[in-house]
Amino acid sequence: MTLIELIEKYKNENYKFFKYRDKDNNEIKTGFIFETHKDYFDKYLGFYKNIPNLTQVIVYDTDGIFKLTNKGFEYFIRHNHQEVFKDLSGNIRGVSYDITNQVKQNLIKNINEIMAGARKGMQILEDKGYV
Repeated sequence: MTLIELIEKYKNENYKFFKYRDKDNNEIKTGFIFETHKDYFDKYLGFYKNIPNLTQVIVYDTDGIFKLTNKGFEYFIRHNHQEVFKDLSGNIRGVSYDITNQVKQNLIKNINEIMAGARKGMQILEDKGYV
């Protein structure tokens, strides 16, 4: 697949996935259908964009949790790459909450340094005329 084909797929092809469980491991057995891959990413990333503070973004994002609405119901689910599950071969896949909690605590503990670095990075980009 060429880059052009990939971009066209992202902009034009439907995207769907099925979730058996929500973020708390409660059974939901729900399919999510999006007009395009872009539509999915807009909704996925839009959840984080609408959170009013960075600490709360870190809490949700490190666990790969976001909210989607389907047929009038809101679901808090984990991103497919982080959700823990047993694959067809019996292997446990995903990232456990134990691991993501370690990452979360480390980020929150160092939030002031992270923000200082982000401000410095933005200043450099502005100085160079990129933003």
